[in-house]
Amino acid sequence: MEEILPGFRHALVLKSGHVLAAGPKSRTLTRIVMSEAFGQGVAIRRSSKGHYRLSVSPSPDFAV
Repeated sequence: MEEILPGFRHALVLKSGHVLAAGPKSRTLTRIVMSEAFGQGVAIRRSSKGHYRLSVSPSPDFAV
């Protein structure tokens, strides 16, 4: 996610070669979607300049 530039308005998230989510960044780059894509809990932070940062935050109640 660190390579997603602030100028991009839409995103495409794939899982196992299939579209998991597509559309505006605000609806596709969410904790729920990205956790599903990576198969484990994640946290997402967005900087004031529009850059995204993803970090793994495993949750015992997360199930794929």
